[in-house]
Amino acid sequence: MTLTLCNEGESKHKYGGILDISIAFFFCFSYFSLARTTSTASDLNTFNSYYLYTLIFISIAQLMILLYEIPKENEPTLGIIEYSPLTTSLVGMIALCFSHPKYSLGILLITLLVSLSLYMCKVWQSSHKKVKV
Repeated sequence: MTLTLCNEGESKHKYGGILDISIAFFFCFSYFSLARTTSTASDLNTFNSYYLYTLIFISIAQLMILLYEIPKENEPTLGIIEYSPLTTSLVGMIALCFSHPKYSLGILLITLLVSLSLYMCKVWQSSHKKVKV
């Protein structure tokens, strides 16, 4: 995280390492929630709950990723590309809450695909800003 999102390769946060570790744990928790759907339970509502937990943990991790962008000085404010992965995850969580459980896997997969694509765009944009400087 620090190497890809911070200009000098060093976090301006006093606790940058703890943020990195916390983000890794939240992504790990999201994986564990998703892995629970491979159990013998076949209840769609149970799966929908685990899918929702997956997106909640991912959203928390994405919110923590935004903390890396806040302390930058002498740079423009955050643009839409920085908020878009988190926004996509939040929209996916809302969709999971109000949709029929049989559509929950499709909602989860689309949300993860779009969120990952937007995050990759964010990292690509951040790396191109470094090259131009």
